Amino acid sequence: MEELNIGTRIAELRKKANLTQNELADKLMISNKAVSKWESNAGAPSLEMLIKLHEVLKCSLDYLVLGEDLSNPAQTYEIPLILGKDENGKEYKRDLCKLIHCLIGGEVGSGKSNLLHNIITQLISNFSKDELKLALIDGKGIDFEPYKNIPNLFLPVANSPEDIKNTLARVVNEINNRFDTLRALECRNKKDFEQKYPNSKLPYIIIIVDELAEVILNKEIHGESFIDKITKLGRPVGIYLIAATYRIKTDVLTENVSLGLPTKIAFKMKEDHEYTICLKTPDHPTVNNIGEMIISPQDSIRKHKVKCPYISPEEIDNVIKNIKQ
Repeated sequence: MEELNIGTRIAELRKKANLTQNELADKLMISNKAVSKWESNAGAPSLEMLIKLHEVLKCSLDYLVLGEDLSNPAQTYEIPLILGKDENGKEYKRDLCKLIHCLIGGEVGSGKSNLLHNIITQLISNFSKDELKLALIDGKGIDFEPYKNIPNLFLPVANSPEDIKNTLARVVNEINNRFDTLRALECRNKKDFEQKYPNSKLPYIIIIVDELAEVILNKEIHGESFIDKITKLGRPVGIYLIAATYRIKTDVLTENVSLGLPTKIAFKMKEDHEYTICLKTPDHPTVNNIGEMIISPQDSIRKHKVKCPYISPEEIDNVIKNIKQ
C-alpha cells in the first residue's frame, strides 16, 4: 500500500533538489519515461534504483519507502515540542531548533491559541528560567494573562503597541549583544560558545506572538522590520519566533514575513486561497475540524495533518504551579 506513495515522494525530492525529470533520469542512467512512470504511481523503483535514488536525492531509504525517516531512532531534541497526534494516532514531536521560526494561521476559533498554550506550557515545564526565556506578545491582552508572573519571562507580557515595540527592540538588541560576544570569543554560534565555555550558558529566547496582524499593521510598532531582523539573525544565537494570525492576507504575510517564518502551520481557514497564502503552495490538503492543523515543517518536504489536544485553563494553572524554578 505504501508503494503507491513512493512516486509522490520521488517527485517532491526531485523538485527540492531542483532537478527536472530528464536530469534525474540522466543521473540514474535510465529513461525519462521510467521516472515519469514512478512519479505518476504507475510503477515503483527496484531496490537497486531505490538505493541510487537515495544517493542522488540525498534522503533516507526509510523516507523513500515508508514516508518516515527511521534512520535515527536515538534522535535528540534541543527544544522538544509535542504538537499533537498524526492521522495514525502517533505522537507528532518536533525540535523547534529544526523548525526554526513558525507561522500559525487559521480563522478565529480554529485552535491557534490552544496550540500556543500547548507550546508555552511544554517550554516552561521542560526548561528553567536560566535555560529558556519567553517574550510573550499578546495584542488582545487576554490569552497570555496566566503567564504574567512566571519566572521564564524575558520581559513582562506585552499588550500595548508601546510595550510590543519595546519587547521586539529588546530582542533585537539581545541578538546584537550576543553576536558581539560570540565574535569577541571567536565562536560561531550558541552551541559553539557553550562547548568552549561549558560553565556559561546563553538561554534560549522564544518570542511568541498571538496575533501577528497587530504587530505588522500598527505603524507605531514597525513590526515587519523587527521581525525581519529576528528571523534572519536569531537562530545562531538561540532566539526563535512563533507567530499566529487569523488575518491570512498578504498585507500581514508579506514576502519577507513569510520567508522569515519557514515552518507553516495552517488551521481551518474560511477560504481555500488562504491555505495557499499561509502554506505558500497551491498544492495542499485542508482541514474541517477545530484543533486540526496542517504542518509544513522547514526541515521536511512532507506536510502532516495533526490534531492538537485541548489544554484547559485548569491544566495551564497546574503547569504554572509546578514549573521549574
